[in-house]
Amino acid sequence: EYRLLVAEGAATDLFDSGVKELENWRSHSEKLSELIRKSVTAKDLESAHNYEGKNLTPSMDRALDFFNQEFTSNMALSEQSSAEAHRFQELGWWSMIALMILGPLLGILVALLISKRISSTLSALAQRLGQSAHNNAAGALQVGNASSELANRASEQAATVEETSAALEEMSSMTR
Repeated sequence: EYRLLVAEGAATDLFDSGVKELENWRSHSEKLSELIRKSVTAKDLESAHNYEGKNLTPSMDRALDFFNQEFTSNMALSEQSSAEAHRFQELGWWSMIALMILGPLLGILVALLISKRISSTLSALAQRLGQSAHNNAAGALQVGNASSELANRASEQAATVEETSAALEEMSSMTR
C-alpha cells in the first residue's frame, strides 16, 4: 500500500529496490536458519557463519541503506511540502490584508456611486416638481385673471342691464 503513495521516477525505483532487498534478506535469513538447524558439527556452524557474513550481512547493509535513503528522501519531501505550505500561508495573509484594505475602499466607492445616483434622481424630481409648481402658479394666475375679467364684464353687464332697466322704466313712464 505504501507503494501507492510513492511518486513516479527515482522514488519508485528506490522503493522497488528496497522491497527487493528486503525479500533477499528474508530469503537469506530463512536459509541461514535452515543451515543452523541442520548443523551437526562445528564445521557446519562455521559454514552457516560464513554464509551469514557472505550473504545475510551485505543484504542487511543494503536494506539499511535503502531505509536511510528513503528517510532522506522523505525528509526532503517533507521540507519541500513545509516550504510550500508556508508560501500558501503567506499568500493567504497577503490576500487577507489586501481584502481588508480593498473591501472598505470598494464599499466606499459603491456608496459614493449610489449616493450620486440617488442625488441626481432626487435633483431631477425636485426640478420636475418645481416646474409643476410653476405651471400650476401660471395656471392659477390665468384663472385669477380670467375670473377678474369675468367679474369686470359681469359688473359692466350689470351696469348695462341697470341702465337698460332704467331706460325701459323711463320709456314706460313716458308711454303712460
